[in-house]
Amino acid sequence: MKSLKAKQQETTVQLTMLADAPPEAIWTALTDPDLIKLYSMSTAESNFRRGRPIRWYAMKDGRRVLTAKGMVMASLPKRRLRYTTYQPESGLPDEPASHPTVDLALEALEDG
Repeated sequence: MKSLKAKQQETTVQLTMLADAPPEAIWTALTDPDLIKLYSMSTAESNFRRGRPIRWYAMKDGRRVLTAKGMVMASLPKRRLRYTTYQPESGLPDEPASHPTVDLALEALEDG
């Protein structure tokens, strides 16, 4: 009898967002811990360099709790930020298949 291995399927979600701000301002909002906590309800710790970890923390019941972790896969200031992310509370095993990749590309559009 042959063993059947489940084929892992990859799902890609693409979202385009237009922001009335230059790529430099968006980059700062994505990488400055003081700005991140304004829109994400968590703080991020990372130097946002390729190959370095990134961790997100939130306050729960007066305690600082790790809410997500990942690894920076690409960092091109003002152009691209790519990282993996894993949420321990997801109930999924802490393995690569449970670490989705977020890939943010910043592009300036011409006026008009």
